[in-house]
Amino acid sequence: MRPLPAFIGLLMLTLGLVIYSSIPNIHNTQTISARELSGPKQEVVPGGVVLTRPLNVTLDAGGNPRMIVNVTVKPTSGEGLSQLDIRISNKANKNSCVSAEPPSDCMYEKTVSNASIEVPLNTSGSYYFVLDNTPSSQEKIVSYAISIKLDITGEYVTHDGPANWLGLSLGAIGTLGVVYGLSRKTIVPWE
Repeated sequence: MRPLPAFIGLLMLTLGLVIYSSIPNIHNTQTISARELSGPKQEVVPGGVVLTRPLNVTLDAGGNPRMIVNVTVKPTSGEGLSQLDIRISNKANKNSCVSAEPPSDCMYEKTVSNASIEVPLNTSGSYYFVLDNTPSSQEKIVSYAISIKLDITGEYVTHDGPANWLGLSLGAIGTLGVVYGLSRKTIVPWE
């Protein structure tokens, strides 16, 4: 046994394992959480009529909450797509967006035939989904699905960073030093 290489190898092995285990490498993963609020539903909207659908929204803790509405409008007779005025309002602007003519202060207001609508949300509460067919005398079939999406960031700790690899390398070299020191015959200089 050669004590000096074995001792140096043991120190390197210990130092390498301490470096490896004491330096965390933090990873962030972002996922999108979706929760269905309403749908898929299909409704017939008569000509000259406004239908209002109340939505109760409860927001979970998370980043960037938004309402996603997938809507398709078709005529009751015939093929193809038709158009319908879609509005989305919160409770504070309900009167000016839902029942006023012309509507104002809506979170979303457009004429659509086939669309995926994304509306950012700030708070939990009552929201209103408005299907407005007043410009037309023709009844229409509206298919829609409403969901709430959140960006969720998850954090997990690993030991796979550059400093961790340095610690593993140092530990491997230390292991070789220990094996070398323990396996070699001691040389006695006075023999």
